[in-house]
Amino acid sequence: GTIQVGDTMPSFSAPDDTGQLFDSERLRGNPVLIKFFRAHGDPTVSPIAAMDELEDEFRKRDIHLVTVSTDRPETIRQRRGAHGLDARMLSDRNLVVTDAFGLRNQLLHSGDPRDPEVEALPVPTTLLVDSGGKVLWMDRSENYQKRSGPEVVLAAMQRYLD
Repeated sequence: GTIQVGDTMPSFSAPDDTGQLFDSERLRGNPVLIKFFRAHGDPTVSPIAAMDELEDEFRKRDIHLVTVSTDRPETIRQRRGAHGLDARMLSDRNLVVTDAFGLRNQLLHSGDPRDPEVEALPVPTTLLVDSGGKVLWMDRSENYQKRSGPEVVLAAMQRYLD
């Protein structure tokens, strides 16, 4: 089923933008903000860019930032310059990570028309996870055009981590 607040984050591994395999075990011991989104080519990706205004807030709380999208590692690498975000950006082409969290978009034809290899997309979701791996807060949007802006994420960090 879909991950819920109070659940333990599943273990996962996926290639990052350098093509290296990243293992979620490396996140243990730190709070984590995980952002699932469609793809970097998507105009709705601006929420990722908007997160860079929270960089100091992440640093202050020692939060590791992870993004998960269906993009290829090289696409992520190319587009990384579009935002200054210091995040571990993972490629989830075959939706293994998305499925581990139960966040596959179940709508028909939810794949990316520009990328026929990808059969579906994640439901845009932001998760705040504590240093022990427990989900503290979650923002999930069935309407992919609506995302939690930085102010919503900041409020969650203040409420659950301060």
